[in-house]
Formats: sequence, C-alpha cells, structure tokens
Amino acid sequence: MLAALIFLVAGLVNPNPAMIGAGAARRVSGILKITRHPSFVAFTLFGIAHMMMNGWAGDVLFFGAFPALSVLGGLHQDTPKSDEIGESYRHFELSSFPAPLCSMDASAGGAMTCLSLPSRLAPQRPYCL
Repeated sequence: MLAALIFLVAGLVNPNPAMIGAGAARRVSGILKITRHPSFVAFTLFGIAHMMMNGWAGDVLFFGAFPALSVLGGLHQDTPKSDEIGESYRHFELSSFPAPLCSMDASAGGAMTCLSLPSRLAPQRPYCL
C-alpha cells in the first residue's frame, strides 16, 4: 500500500502529458522514468494488495476491477493522446512504458528494454515488474 501511495502522489505532483487535459509532451523525468501512467500503477497495486488480503468472491471481483480498469485505461488513454498531441507524444511513448521499470527503445525498432535498479537494490539481472 505504501508503494501505491508513492506512485499516486508522484503521479499527481509530476507534470504528465498522459494526464487528461495536459499539454504537449516534455522530456521524460521523475516518476515518468519508471512508468508512463503512475496513477494507474498505483490503482493496480491497490487492487492487487486488497485482493491478496480479501478472499471472498465479492471482494475479489470488486478489487480485481481496479487492476483491470487501470490496464485498460492506460491502453485506452494513449491512442487519443497520440492523435491529440501528435509527434511529441509519440516520442514520449517511445521513451516511457506503462509497466514500471521498462521502456521502449526507439533505436532498437521499438523493442522493450528493462532498466536496472541502483546497484545497492539491483538483483543479479535487470527485470520488469
């Protein structure tokens, strides 16, 4: 839940061209280096954490809707933003990725690459969450 709160606050504090009503895309910085949709990641973590703690069918359906709608919302938001803002948003899409700690590498033909954590936190190999 702490991670969800951190992603939510960081997503609201950092200017994000993927937000509703946002202007032209700027360079990727702050929480956007980790994920393109930090608020959606926060809602996904919130739903998963609550599904793990509440096993009743109604709870699983209710809290399972949070990750499902977050993933669908992130995917649905990118297409209209790409049409609305244009080339600067497409560059923003290539330099960030919806999943935490991953990005699209424009030099590799749009292939997904995973970023490594700082050396004191890094496992033996880079990974995607």
